[in-house]
Amino acid sequence: MSAPSPTQVLIRSLGWWSGLRVGLRLALGGGGSPFAHLDPPEDERERLSRKQAVMAIRLYRVLLARYSAERALVVAGHVIVAGAVEHLEKNLGDLDVRAFARLEPEERLTKVEGWLASFFTATATLDEVRADRVGFTVNACALARLCAEAGHPELAPEFCKGDALFFAAQDPPVELERPHTLADGAHSCPFRLTLR
Repeated sequence: MSAPSPTQVLIRSLGWWSGLRVGLRLALGGGGSPFAHLDPPEDERERLSRKQAVMAIRLYRVLLARYSAERALVVAGHVIVAGAVEHLEKNLGDLDVRAFARLEPEERLTKVEGWLASFFTATATLDEVRADRVGFTVNACALARLCAEAGHPELAPEFCKGDALFFAAQDPPVELERPHTLADGAHSCPFRLTLR
């Protein structure tokens, strides 16, 4: 069974009536244009990054107009995490770690490079690819940057939370070790995925 969608999570968090009102407010342009003050996107990666971030930021702004800052962040966070898991499911699907381990080293490398290329919001360097372990370091994150540029840096860590949930939900689970993140103010996000 797949994880709940962002819309389902919004309804669960606020109830049907309040969730519908928030959704309607968003549909009518609530939350404004968080990136209107920025220059137009320079490339497709930036355009897609803004597209991924804009609804989360607009939702947060709509929630801030109705609820306390703490409540708005909690609800927006739940919705953002659901969206992050949905995005990972779409881009990575079910990770068959047993099949990955059976690949030849060059095939494993190609597969991981393909995964990293599919994440347009991140600029990463590949550190290691083994049958039981993959390591890479994200050196720049468009989501963290865009949240800050929209005036809501507190939203950035919420985008990171879906990673651990997605990898833990794999069968067998994939252990994610990430001691710090760009969203929390660190200089990088070192990902270490252990394939059990």
